Amino acid sequence: MDEVRKKVHLAVKEKQFILLVEDDIHFIHAPRKPSSSTTSTSWHMCTALADIHDEIEAVPQNVDINQNHRSVRVTMTDGTVRQCRGGIDINHLLGYLRVKLPSYFSSSYLSSLPGEYKMFDLSNVQHSFENLRVYWDAARNEMETLRTSWLLDEFQQNLHSKADYSAALNHLLEVCPELGQYMADFQLVLTGDFPTWKYNKKLVAEWNEGVARRMPLIIPWQGPFHVVLNAEESTVQIFWAFFEKLYKALFGRNKRFPKKPKSEKVSLISTAAFGGWLIIREYVLDLFGPCKDPQYVMLVNLLDEISCFNFFFYTAFFRGGNFETWLHSLLRGSMMFINFRRRNYDKATLCQLSDILFHVSNNVGLGERIQQFLQVFTEKKVEILHSVLRRCVPIWAEPHIICMIAHALSGRRFDAEFSQWFLPNYLRGHVGRDLTGLSLKSAEFLFDLFSEVWCTLGQTVKVPRGNRKFQPYYFPALDTTMDQRAMPMAYSFLGNEPDSTVCCDLTHCQQQQSQNWRKLNCGHSFHATCLGDRERSLVCPICHPLLEQRIRELSTTMNRYLAGDELDSDESDQESDDDDDNDEDPDSTGSSFDEPSQSQVDEFKLKVQARARVLTQNHPQSVLPQFGNAVQKPTTSNSSDNQDHQQPVVRDLYRCQQEGCGKICKSLGGLTLHSRKMHKK
Repeated sequence: MDEVRKKVHLAVKEKQFILLVEDDIHFIHAPRKPSSSTTSTSWHMCTALADIHDEIEAVPQNVDINQNHRSVRVTMTDGTVRQCRGGIDINHLLGYLRVKLPSYFSSSYLSSLPGEYKMFDLSNVQHSFENLRVYWDAARNEMETLRTSWLLDEFQQNLHSKADYSAALNHLLEVCPELGQYMADFQLVLTGDFPTWKYNKKLVAEWNEGVARRMPLIIPWQGPFHVVLNAEESTVQIFWAFFEKLYKALFGRNKRFPKKPKSEKVSLISTAAFGGWLIIREYVLDLFGPCKDPQYVMLVNLLDEISCFNFFFYTAFFRGGNFETWLHSLLRGSMMFINFRRRNYDKATLCQLSDILFHVSNNVGLGERIQQFLQVFTEKKVEILHSVLRRCVPIWAEPHIICMIAHALSGRRFDAEFSQWFLPNYLRGHVGRDLTGLSLKSAEFLFDLFSEVWCTLGQTVKVPRGNRKFQPYYFPALDTTMDQRAMPMAYSFLGNEPDSTVCCDLTHCQQQQSQNWRKLNCGHSFHATCLGDRERSLVCPICHPLLEQRIRELSTTMNRYLAGDELDSDESDQESDDDDDNDEDPDSTGSSFDEPSQSQVDEFKLKVQARARVLTQNHPQSVLPQFGNAVQKPTTSNSSDNQDHQQPVVRDLYRCQQEGCGKICKSLGGLTLHSRKMHKK
């Protein structure tokens, strides 16, 4: 501890930059201590790391500490007006988005990236990521090791409320008074997972309440590593039916894909899907063109927009230190969380965007550090320490033993025999093997799926919503139902969904021609003349005002929480008891697959190209809209000319006919059992 205090004191003296990393860790296999009220005990510990960078100059504290954070006025639900420190400046944020959203509406995320991202080499994932990162000099790699991290303390403390985080800060200031001196002289950035960010933001927003008097000295920063982890988790939950079929195609039909897979399985299946998409992408896009079929746009939204964000956001853009590219990626992530209706993260990413814009324009010193040394602002180092700590702590250890082990691990990290385990760059969890074999099998599954989509164009069914929270759709190619969160942005606003049979979704469109129109990334399409002033900016005239309204609502909710209201708990929108308890998981390195050469990949691409030609010859389909606008589209379905445009019939005969349900069962027995259980028939 004395050594850590000396290091912090030296940082104060030499004006070195410190990043405070805070997180909790639970040891559930604690000694059993039965009593009349409890049957077992689990230890809840708090870990605090000081990440000290002697090559980065500390940011001097502002004369007025209130200048560390944006201050906004917010109208509460009871009509009172309060001051909110650290809140979202809604008008400023919307002004920024009006400039940046045209790139979001004009094309998918992967389409907007340079060509090297579309040709990612899955035969050497680590080397490919390193080539895509934009390090200014070789020393940037050294910033990512744990050599700069010092354990302030490991102590018993719950981190489940604002009071818990207040107590944790008080404890750190007691065991390391030099940290308080640093806070008085320099701005201290505190990073962690979402609860760490949320509760510290709450403390910052309060005015002169106990420890909150110190809080304006701290800058909460939402950890990007946990952002992408939650993005991947939400993606797999929403598109679970897709990933289940992909998982069985990769590892065998008898393998079970759980409703709540572990993080390593989520990462594996997500990487396989994106790798397969990179192989067949150009052929699928050429085959379908600007098709508006709901099945097709759903899959492209998953693979070309969402998976691209999950794959590149942290590993390439953040760790590469390219601030502008990462900031644009964060904007894409904000739109994704809004579309997912992901509670807390839909508001938190907007708040982080607002905070970054404030620091860049007003708190210039910190803004410059973020732009120049972006990859330093990560919370992943504490997760690495936790992974090592779990392996070293015996199940009988009590809090003081856990604390001793944590300090021993931190103190030994410069030992030669220990450094090879603790100090290398983030090697734990990295895939060192060739993933091309896994991606080839995924590509085969994906092209088979798109072939099925080709043969079932126009057969997507909008299932009766009933009491469901989100509007469900039945996708015949997958033979399953998913809700509107799986669709592009245009499907988020009920009553404003695109019509796949018309070229222009504007209700007042007078253009009857089916030419000179463009489909936007949100799913809507318009004639160039109908866009008017938006032709150059390509902002959707339907989605944009609705999206702005949604952003205002989310930002207001966030500001009210910071100023005193309660916020929804950080829970997933989907709940399931099907946890990932499989003992027989496939090898996460993909070792069961042969490692094909590039020639085999090229050979597979030729086969895909040939299959695409056969598909268009044997099953000719009209992938483009038939009508110029909704007025031109027939409204009756009695005549023989309009029979092709009737509402398609679901191929699965075992659909529940109960009003408000519409569940699709796999067999007559399953339908009977469902009716008895859910509808008492």
